[in-house]
Amino acid sequence: MVRAKDDNGYLQSAGFTTRSIAIAFQSSSLMIPPALSFRFISYCLYVWAVKTYGDTNKDMLFHRSGVFTIDSSLDMYIACEDEGFITVFVHALSNTLIMRDVASSIYECLASALEKISQLYIRTSSDQTQTSDAYFITRICCNSPNNSCVLPDNDQAQTDQIWICPSHGIEHSIHTITSWIEEKEDEKCKPGCTDMEHEKWDLVPTAEHIERLAPLVGKYSLPFLIKLEMDFNTWEQISHRQNERDLVRLNQDILEEWRFKFCRMHNLKPTLREIARAFSNIGKHVKIIDNTLSDLF
Repeated sequence: MVRAKDDNGYLQSAGFTTRSIAIAFQSSSLMIPPALSFRFISYCLYVWAVKTYGDTNKDMLFHRSGVFTIDSSLDMYIACEDEGFITVFVHALSNTLIMRDVASSIYECLASALEKISQLYIRTSSDQTQTSDAYFITRICCNSPNNSCVLPDNDQAQTDQIWICPSHGIEHSIHTITSWIEEKEDEKCKPGCTDMEHEKWDLVPTAEHIERLAPLVGKYSLPFLIKLEMDFNTWEQISHRQNERDLVRLNQDILEEWRFKFCRMHNLKPTLREIARAFSNIGKHVKIIDNTLSDLF
């Protein structure tokens, strides 16, 4: 059990409020049991590496909180409070550069994991009277590191508006701070949004296609899996099979799982079109895929 206190100034670093977005998982019960908090932090440790910070490269893992590395420009701060969990994405430069598809995908994974951890806690708890009806409500927050304000529900639809949180006076773009929310289907990449009308995109991916595409996914393995419409259980099974942190092998396993198992189970035709769509929805330009596979079409 980690007892260290978060006293290294990370939350007070320069431009923190202009580089971050926050969301809260508020509990319907009176208080979050410590065991539930520790299990949620342990889950994050399993999926992401702990960030090191400061002159001494100190591990950012503390009592009931921690900072995890998503990629070279993006961190995730998790704080377990008595009433719920706060999740904050912190970009190296600006919160406007946080990709909505990455934020929404990780949010979906955290929400799923939290639900399953809660169910497990309830089943194994000796006192189920306080937790049997527990659930979590998701709320968009301001990005103040202390006592975050909650965005009113009726303001979330006004994506072109500015919200000034009442307690801290911080000005927020609603479009930016609601990046956790997945875009509507009609706002996503459509078949005609790139050079996807040709028959080549209806080809079933071969082993060579998959081998070439896997490195292009990069560090976005989990969002990519979600955009291929697979669930978090599949992620856990695939990542559990990884004895070493081989990112390319992990991405190849994801593509093979989708190609040979998921599509067959759901009676779907696995096509390069769907893979290209998933790439587009994690911020990758489809033209890169086109160029990579050009000699195979």
